[in-house]
Amino acid sequence: GRLVALLNRRTPLAIEIGAFKRRYRLSAVAPAREREILRRVCETSAGPLEPKAVARLFRAILTESRRAAAVSAAEKSLR
Repeated sequence: GRLVALLNRRTPLAIEIGAFKRRYRLSAVAPAREREILRRVCETSAGPLEPKAVARLFRAILTESRRAAAVSAAEKSLR
């Protein structure tokens, strides 16, 4: 429940960011920024998940956020 609710709150923000990046012709992927996010969440995790597991989960969240932004853009371009 709570985790899904938070992810669903995050997705519209990711869609807005994706639209901003497209409007200003910025790359959808910012490797340095993603590395920083992964480093920070791994450092703040108190366990019992291992840091590598936390990183995999957050990589999946970032990937799905980009996918949602791309789907939204494609849907808007069809209108």
